[in-house]
Amino acid sequence: MTKRNYTYLIIIIITFFALSIYWVFDSYWSVFIYKENLKYLIHHPPLSLMDTITFKVSPYQGVARAAVSIIIFSLGLTALIVSYFKDKMVKKIKKAEDEKMRLLEVVQRAKRMETVGLMAGGVAHDLNNVLSGVTTYPEMLLLGMSEDDPMRGPLVTIYDAGQKAADIVKDLSTLSSGGVDRTQIIDLNYLIQEFVSSPVLVRYLPRHKYVKVMPFYSKKKIYIRGSEMHIYKIIMNLTINAINSIAGDTGLVKITTKLVTLKEPIDKYISVRKGQYALISIEDTGRGIHEKDLDHIFEPFFTKNKLGINGSGTGLGLTIVWAAIHEHAGYISVESSSAGTKFDVYLPAEEHVSIEDKSPLYTKKYMGEGQKILVVDDNKSQRRILSTLLKTLNYKVETAGSGEEAIGILKSGKKFDLMILDVLMPPGMNGCDTYREAVKINPDQRAIIASGYIDSSKVKSAMKLGISYFIHKPYSIYDISEKIHNTLTNGKECL
Repeated sequence: MTKRNYTYLIIIIITFFALSIYWVFDSYWSVFIYKENLKYLIHHPPLSLMDTITFKVSPYQGVARAAVSIIIFSLGLTALIVSYFKDKMVKKIKKAEDEKMRLLEVVQRAKRMETVGLMAGGVAHDLNNVLSGVTTYPEMLLLGMSEDDPMRGPLVTIYDAGQKAADIVKDLSTLSSGGVDRTQIIDLNYLIQEFVSSPVLVRYLPRHKYVKVMPFYSKKKIYIRGSEMHIYKIIMNLTINAINSIAGDTGLVKITTKLVTLKEPIDKYISVRKGQYALISIEDTGRGIHEKDLDHIFEPFFTKNKLGINGSGTGLGLTIVWAAIHEHAGYISVESSSAGTKFDVYLPAEEHVSIEDKSPLYTKKYMGEGQKILVVDDNKSQRRILSTLLKTLNYKVETAGSGEEAIGILKSGKKFDLMILDVLMPPGMNGCDTYREAVKINPDQRAIIASGYIDSSKVKSAMKLGISYFIHKPYSIYDISEKIHNTLTNGKECL
């Protein structure tokens, strides 16, 4: 029996007891009012039910009876009112306590994510500097190598291994605050089409012969602003997880896109604010997620998979998903039962945009025309790698090991069509500070910033200063050649 039912039972007992007292008092009230009646009753008790007793009656009998009735009724009504509001108050207190516990868990989870993010950011920065040599040099060597060269195969292997390592580091960057560049306008349906037909999924599905992946696209075009690579990673990780949950059984994974407008916030796994969203739903018919695990699935290194099975089991897949969605100001909700699991991803939608369909990969290498570029980086090997790459692209290059050295070169009267600035150059001036001083010398100076790790807030600050692009290390020859070409073509003219 619940506490509420016990309360009502006590009220009923009290009311019954009060009515019983009232009945006795109503029948014998004059006995208690006049002492002579009480003495007479004690000395002359009735011997049978047929005996009659005569009592002295008070002229205030009606008033007394009414007063007793009102008192008993008031007590019962008061008990009911107190019980009702007590029940309401208990519910409010419990709801407030539950909300407090939920918020504490959110804060603790955020602190855990922040700790892992700080660690991941530092590791990503260092590893990207190391990987630049592993990926950039093989890429440059392959450009001038014939298809039948016996060294081409080993170089391709080195390059591919470096790229895979770079992709892992990019995942680590996502865990750190601000590892996402949200500048691209993305056609969501097109991106999912790219994933469904991608080599990654095509190679993965044969391991699960009886699992089908079926996309259901919104009839309307859906656009979002963000990082194409990270949105792609969200879709890929959730889909691979869904496939793995089906194990060896026959099953279905549905990927659905919708454009939704929330006029009021909704409370699901999380609270989603009102607004217009691109909704990506990924639903499977797998074994589901245990209820006690739902609050932990986005935590770093939490996994129920065996390490190495189907390339899964590291425990970072859903953590990366959560971090990427968070960086895009979005939400993720999950519902699960023994019949399957459904993830709903809400990302802020863009309205009234027009973009051209294009592959996310760079396919064209832009050559320079002898323009002068100043490379500013505190890491000697990074200066050497980037200088070699730029000379391969037909640019004239000069280098500086710090922001202060770069400003000294500019003050000497030298002019450069472009500056490529490393963001972090301790203990001296950083990339943004260097550019601020550079435009004081040459107001039309064009620049690009580069880093192995960067906070998105720093990217925004750099763009506000007038810096054209951000380049992520390790350098890709196609990426950097296009961004340099666009900056020199559309940027400010160098005096």
